[in-house]
Amino acid sequence: YRKDQSPVSFEPHLELDEHSGALSEVVAIDEIILPKNSRYGIRSVVNHIGSSASCGHYTADAFRVMKDDEEDDDDTLVRDKREWLRFNDSYVSKISQAEAVDN
Repeated sequence: YRKDQSPVSFEPHLELDEHSGALSEVVAIDEIILPKNSRYGIRSVVNHIGSSASCGHYTADAFRVMKDDEEDDDDTLVRDKREWLRFNDSYVSKISQAEAVDN
C-alpha cells in the first residue's frame, strides 16, 4: 500500500442527493430516502501527516461554538459564533476555514 500525497480540498458545506457521484458509490440509493436539498455543514476534519498509512501523526480541526463569555478579535462578546480550531497533541490553535477545508 502506498499513501497518496495529493492534497484534498472540499467545500465547507456538503449537499447530498441521489445523483451525488460519491454518495452513490458507497450507499445503495434505493435503500435510503434523502430529504430534498440535504445540506450539511462540515464540523470537523481529521488530518494525517506522514509517509504511509502505518506511520505518521494525526491532527484534528473542529468548527467549535465559542462560549458566551469569550471575546472575538475585536474584543466584543459573541453568541453562537463558530471558529475553526486545530488540535495537535497538547497544542490548540485558531485556524482559518481555508486551512481546515482547503489543505
